[in-house]
Amino acid sequence: VRFSVAEVRTYERCYSFNPSVTAGPPVGIGWRHIPRLTLRISAVAHSHARDERNLPTGFCPILSRDQREDCLEVAGFSSKDIAAATRSAVKGKNERRTTVQNLEMGKTAEVEEAIENMTR
Repeated sequence: VRFSVAEVRTYERCYSFNPSVTAGPPVGIGWRHIPRLTLRISAVAHSHARDERNLPTGFCPILSRDQREDCLEVAGFSSKDIAAATRSAVKGKNERRTTVQNLEMGKTAEVEEAIENMTR
């Protein structure tokens, strides 16, 4: 399949909720976008698309903490906003960790209860 034109939208950058981020603020895209830009797709673009198919499945470049902070600063977020987003991500990560630990303890308690029931 080939296309002759593509409509491109540029979305706003914002901080998001993603406790899987290793350090710093998680970055996402918002709902607002710049109006559509229609581009003609040349034969060169088609050849680049073929090259990109050789990338690993799910390939997405990972931004460093500094790059994510820079993205948010350029988007107009203050240092305070960025720090709050970072704290929120750490809080979410800790909540996930607690949930996993509680699930593991719950399984242990179930096994102990089953053993007690068998010995009665």
